[in-house]
Formats: sequence, structure tokens, C-alpha cells
Amino acid sequence: MVNAVLKVADLGFNYFKGPTIFSGVGFELRAGGVLTILGANGAGKSTLLNCIAGLARPKAGAVYLGGRDSAEMSFREVATFIGYVPQTHNPAYAYPVREYVVMGRTPYIGAFGSPRAGDYAVAEDALARLGVAHIMDKPYTEISGGERQLATIARAIAQEPKILLLDEPTAHLDYGNQMRAIRLIRSLAEEGYAVVLTTHVPDHPLFLGGEVAVFTRDKAVVVGAAEAVLTDELLTSLYGVPVKTVHVDGRRVCYAQ
Repeated sequence: MVNAVLKVADLGFNYFKGPTIFSGVGFELRAGGVLTILGANGAGKSTLLNCIAGLARPKAGAVYLGGRDSAEMSFREVATFIGYVPQTHNPAYAYPVREYVVMGRTPYIGAFGSPRAGDYAVAEDALARLGVAHIMDKPYTEISGGERQLATIARAIAQEPKILLLDEPTAHLDYGNQMRAIRLIRSLAEEGYAVVLTTHVPDHPLFLGGEVAVFTRDKAVVVGAAEAVLTDELLTSLYGVPVKTVHVDGRRVCYAQ
């Protein structure tokens, strides 16, 4: 693929003396591409994100960012490519939300520097885009779990990376905020971000389009266009209940029988 901003090549992982979690995983994303990762609990979805982000060392294969092997890049260089939103984040300090989000600007601030007015403007704009500008002066420890998730996504956006890695970005959100987050992800892709996210909701990749990587029950990882890969048969096998897809208002949606 020409101009791939992210390339995952034959990636494999296992914990020390443990069984193989996944192997042979490969895909490429251009700017503006979306890849959604589906799989059962414990299948390895978060571990794959951690390998891409450089937070876990793969046992095989490599991750390339803009054509460069990420293992040969500095932390600061990787941070200009990847913005990572973990599944959970437990606050240690009662930073105002604005200060928490502006930490996303760290790759652009010197080792002994402080955020400038422009950095705060980027952070405040990211909060406004997620509809939570009203919490920017609240202590991060005193906002709800859903608000904390949106603030963490805002911090990743404030980082202005080329790639967004989102580990279950809708896990703590109510239905309305789930849909706002998914629509935001689609709009970010349209702006040119490459997005990789994990989810337990098969409707998400059907809504977002793009590619999907499915961790199957037999430890295989199936990668391809979401519309082609997410058949009723595969979804039924994946979730262990009968799953059907139907077209509603011009797009496919899932339901369990």
C-alpha cells in the first residue's frame, strides 16, 4: 500500500513462557483509514494495541510508522505518530481537566518547558469537539467515568498524532455518548487520522466501514473489509449466539436472535 502511515507486519505475541496470544497479524492503514478489532474477552485485542503503541514488545514481526520500524524510533518520535486511549484510566492527582488534556501536548514541549497559550487552545478545542468543554475546570478525579473517557480521547486528539489507538472507547459511555464518540471517530478519519479501535459491538465496524480484524475462537485473526468479513456465520461463531445482519435505512445492523 502506497503511503501507509501504519504497517503491522506478521506480528506475534506471547507472555513469558505462556501460550501464544496471536501470531501472523498483518495490516496496513493509510491516513483516513479505520480498522476495528473485534473478539471475545481475553482474545488479545488490547494486547495488539499495546504492541502497536510500543507498550508491549511483540515476540515476532514489526510495527512501521510512516515507513520506519517503531522499535528504532524514540519515545518522542512515536508520540508524534500515535495517540493512545486506554480502556481504563485511574486518576492519581486531582488535575483540572484542562491540565489533564494539555498533557497531550507533551511531544511538542521541551523537557523543562510549560504549555503555552496555543497548547491550551488546542486542548480546549478538543474538549469542545467532544461536547465536554463545561468540565474543563473540574478536578479530573471528580468527573464521571464517561466524562473521564471523553477527556482521555480529547487528550489524544490534543496530541495531534497521525494515528489514534482507542481501546474500547465507548465502554463507559451511555448510548447517546457512544454514538457521538463513534461519529467523532468517523469524522476524525475523514480529517485524515488513521484510527485503530477495539470494541465488543459489531455494529461499530459496520457503521464506520473500513477494515476489521476479528480474533476468532480458534485463535486466527481474520483481516479484511468490514462489509465482507462480518458475515452472519462469523459473528455467530464469534459470540456463541445466533447473530443476523439486516439493512436498515441504507446500512447493515446486527441483532442477536
